[in-house]
Amino acid sequence: MELKDYGLPVTSISPDVFIEKKIDTEEDVPVVTIGDIHAGSEHFNERFFKKAINWAVDNGAYVMMIGDYFENGLLHFGKQDEKSADDIMDFLVDSLEPLKDRILAAVAGNHDDRSMKHQPQIDITRVLCTRLGIQHLYRPNGAIVKVKLGKDSRHHRPLTYWLYGTHGVGGARGEGGKMMQLKRMSQNYTFCDLYLMGHYHWIMSNSDAVWVPVENSVENRMAKHVRKYLLCGSFLDWGGYAERGQFQMGNMSIPYVTLDAKIKDVRITI
Repeated sequence: MELKDYGLPVTSISPDVFIEKKIDTEEDVPVVTIGDIHAGSEHFNERFFKKAINWAVDNGAYVMMIGDYFENGLLHFGKQDEKSADDIMDFLVDSLEPLKDRILAAVAGNHDDRSMKHQPQIDITRVLCTRLGIQHLYRPNGAIVKVKLGKDSRHHRPLTYWLYGTHGVGGARGEGGKMMQLKRMSQNYTFCDLYLMGHYHWIMSNSDAVWVPVENSVENRMAKHVRKYLLCGSFLDWGGYAERGQFQMGNMSIPYVTLDAKIKDVRITI
């Protein structure tokens, strides 16, 4: 995949630098993921992609971008994108423009990174983020986002939610293997309320809980901290590589997360 030189080198941001977002609302906040678009693939479902964008706009949703925005077909495998790289970039920028002010973070995927094999100084995900004006929200490998919103009905303070999103890796075929790959994220970032991952083109959720100390507790109390997990699906119709490898066909839908504005609660809708 060739791309005109925007003069933007590959960058790496330390994983200990998180993103902070204050949302001035006392209403529940929906969050959707945009990823595994694979624009340029013959199996890219543009109609459903636009439906998801419109749903996010109409519902005032915030967005976590989780990679594989580009198909980046491998020429040595006899694959080639249906449009030029610049046309695909323009399409993605135009499509995501209505949501740019509600994007919480963006990470890169393995298909996006293929460009660096041919043009090692060009990070096309950073180019996409720069053109959207959200380059400060770009984290190549994974993004931690601290979201403050609403008002706790008991303490009358804003509620804080910690989100972690990454594209993901691995070739797990079974549901258990896919979910375990997602849940491994909580080994390094144990404190998050929500973990998001793409890559598998599969929609599935799970949850667990751990004990955490209650800060400033005079009784040395512990509290149960619930953690939610969501595999986020894709915008690809089944066929081609998936059919050849006999990967299970997944359901194409718009999963979303609701962050409650009155009590600390993360609700996943699939």
